[in-house]
Amino acid sequence: FALLRSAQGQLQQAVVEMQAAERLDPLSPSIHNWTSVAYLGIDRIDDAVAEAERTLQLDPSYLYLEEGLATAYREKRDFAEAFKLYEKAQEATQSPRSGLAITYARMGRQDDARRILRELIDRAGVQYVAAESIAAVYVALGENDEAFRWLERAFSEHSGNLDVYAFHREFRSLRSDPRFANLLRRLGVDPEEALARQKNPGA
Repeated sequence: FALLRSAQGQLQQAVVEMQAAERLDPLSPSIHNWTSVAYLGIDRIDDAVAEAERTLQLDPSYLYLEEGLATAYREKRDFAEAFKLYEKAQEATQSPRSGLAITYARMGRQDDARRILRELIDRAGVQYVAAESIAAVYVALGENDEAFRWLERAFSEHSGNLDVYAFHREFRSLRSDPRFANLLRRLGVDPEEALARQKNPGA
């Protein structure tokens, strides 16, 4: 239910549902992980970090080691800590991480961000890579046209995370673009209602 609320752009309600889920099952790493994501959506960054840390206390290898915690640190602008955790995840999985590329971009290390981006695109040519993760890197690099091209690919591939991912912080800069409203409409979300909520992340 929380994920449905997230996909509808009702981010505050998503947090309420995740908190209820935690009360029902406080030892679930998955619930704590998604609660961290939900807190990021409404800019409760310290709470997101705490939930990601709790996830790892429950399962130290959950979702490629510390990547969820790395994202929370990145959004807190603690790039040094985020970088270390993303690097660890990348080494463990032997896969390029879009989160590391976004971190590089926000640190001003454009060449490093583009190197990982090229690796992601090359990999997408031979195996499945979630297209919205590549789109997020392009947003971080300020290349919105390419971001929308990859979001369209995510839509055409029926990416399982696109509906929730559309409201992540990575895509906030796209929300004023008519193409974003069009994407939401095709996902079955009323863009006027959903985007009105996004003007205040806690709404």
